[in-house]
Amino acid sequence: MVKSLNEKTLAKTIGGYGNFAFDAIQAVAVKGSTWHHRRDIQNGYYASSFHE
Repeated sequence: MVKSLNEKTLAKTIGGYGNFAFDAIQAVAVKGSTWHHRRDIQNGYYASSFHE
C-alpha cells in the first residue's frame, strides 16, 4: 500500500529525467532485505535484528 503511494509520488516529483533514480529506488525497495543482510554481515552484526 505505502509502496504504491510512494511510487506515484516519486514519479510525479522526479518527472521525466528521473528514470535512473527511480530504478535505483526500486532496486533498493525490492532487494532491501538482501541489502540489510549484506550490510549487517559487513559491519559484523551477524546476529542483528535485521538478520533472518
